[in-house]
Amino acid sequence: MRTRLVPWALLAALLFSPALAIASAKAPAQASLIADSQGFVPGQSFTVALRLALDPGWHTYWKDPGDAGLATTIKFTLPPGVRAGDPQWPKPQVFKAAGDLTCYGYEGTAMLLVPIIVDPDYTGTSLTLQAKATWLVCKAICLPGKASVSLKLRRQKALEPSAKAALFAKLKPSLGQPPDGYHP
Repeated sequence: MRTRLVPWALLAALLFSPALAIASAKAPAQASLIADSQGFVPGQSFTVALRLALDPGWHTYWKDPGDAGLATTIKFTLPPGVRAGDPQWPKPQVFKAAGDLTCYGYEGTAMLLVPIIVDPDYTGTSLTLQAKATWLVCKAICLPGKASVSLKLRRQKALEPSAKAALFAKLKPSLGQPPDGYHP
């Protein structure tokens, strides 16, 4: 009888372990790709953002994560005649971690802005942006995250602001600013 209980006890321990609960729960960061414009115009640039919506208490990291952490990455797959500029990082917050480690990153919603340049001779009537992103999200523990995100835009005669344009406008003044007290 005792030999039958051991496998069931092990199964119960695995099923109710914290690691399995984390793996089966909703991820603490949800990724999407958003744009500051409703569409595109050949010969003009616009900005997109990898938007990470973070659960309360979780954070991701800036381009220099500080004493611990990993920076978010994004790699685009774009059609010919379209290219992505360098990522633009908003000013991060300063976090103190265990052992008096100083880290830099974002809570709530993290946005990594990327300019998209469309060549003047681009002839397509639509444009699909595809990207793969990776990040590290932390609270009491850290979890790696990754996602494939995409966004389809239509050709326009003039760039028109999207419903998300205000989010971009709010972040632009802080782009390129280091965190408070930053010493690389």
